[in-house]
Amino acid sequence: QAYINQNRCLPWAERRDCIVCEEMCPVPNKAIQLEKVEVRNGDGELVTVQRPYVVRDRCIGCGICEYKCPVSGEAAIRVYVPGGGTL
Repeated sequence: QAYINQNRCLPWAERRDCIVCEEMCPVPNKAIQLEKVEVRNGDGELVTVQRPYVVRDRCIGCGICEYKCPVSGEAAIRVYVPGGGTL
C-alpha cells in the first residue's frame, strides 16, 4: 500500500502543484487521485492546488509512484508491504 507523507509532499507541505504520482500510477482507474483545494501559500495568498490521496483498495503496491516522486531525498510517497517493510 502507498502512503503519502504530507510533511514532504509538495502540494501538502509547500502548497504548490505536483501531480507526478497520480500521472505515473499504472492502475486504469488510478489508485492515486487528486483533490482540488484552496489553501493559503507562504505569502498568505489564496491558491488552488491538487493534493494527492491514495485509494487503498485500488493500490497494487507496485512502487512506481515512490520511484518517480520528484522530492529530493526520501520520496514523499512510500509503498509499504504487509508486515511493515518498504519496497
